[in-house]
Formats: sequence, structure tokens, C-alpha cells
Amino acid sequence: MFMARGLTAAEAHLAYPLVSCRYPTLSLALWTNYVSTAERENAPQRLICLVDQRDRRHAILAYGVDRSLPERARLRIAHIATFQLIGDAIHRALHRTIEEIATTHACREVYVETWTGCDDVASVSRTCLSSQAGRVLTLDSTIAPTGVLN
Repeated sequence: MFMARGLTAAEAHLAYPLVSCRYPTLSLALWTNYVSTAERENAPQRLICLVDQRDRRHAILAYGVDRSLPERARLRIAHIATFQLIGDAIHRALHRTIEEIATTHACREVYVETWTGCDDVASVSRTCLSSQAGRVLTLDSTIAPTGVLN
């Protein structure tokens, strides 16, 4: 149902509605710049989108590979934001995607940075929530502390 693919600066505007619900003051220009940075070959993080058959973005996550321990690479997952339909399909797709990324990079360990999930919905503007009627919003809280987008 969902396909994972890298997010490019050329399509950053398509993922912007999802991101802007979590960060209402984030401009499209700043978001596009962030995506451009993640696209670079030597970027410490990459961005992945989960899209449905109609090419709608339902989830975004950032990942990086920590190779500081010589014999044990660790996959680091951050900045998870999703709109999901009722059910667990998006969660299964996220798990499958994370497993595939870990396998690709020979990571024996996966670290998911702390996020608050649905308990953090109060931080989302009411206009955003009302425009997503019938959906559940799951958001992370890791971007603000890093200052990357601020």
C-alpha cells in the first residue's frame, strides 16, 4: 500500500503540508533548503517519504548511519511525522522501511530518537487538525531541540 522513496528538493512542496502541521511557522523556503541539504551525497541525514498509490505523502522520516563504533553500525531514525488512515498499515510500512534501510547499511542496531506520538497533538494548530478530518496525526518532537529547522 505504501512505497518508500527518498525525498528530493524538487518535491519538497508536496511533503510541506505534512511538515507544516507540526511546524506551522516553518516556511516552504526553509523546508526546501533543509531537504536540499539532506539530498547531498555527504549529508549526515537522509529523508524518506512513504507515499500511497495516488502519490500522496503519508509519512516522513530522517535517518542517518552512526559508524562511530568500529564493528557496529547503528541506524538513527528521527523526525518522524505521519498522517495515517485508520489501521496500522502506515506503522507496518514504517517498520518495513526501517528494516530495509538497516539491512542496506549493515546496521545491527536501530535507535529511534524520542518522540511523543499522538499525545503531542495539542501542539498542532486546530486548523491543521480540522483539515485532516478522519485521520490520526502522529508527530515527533525531535526537530525543535536540534535547531536544524529554526
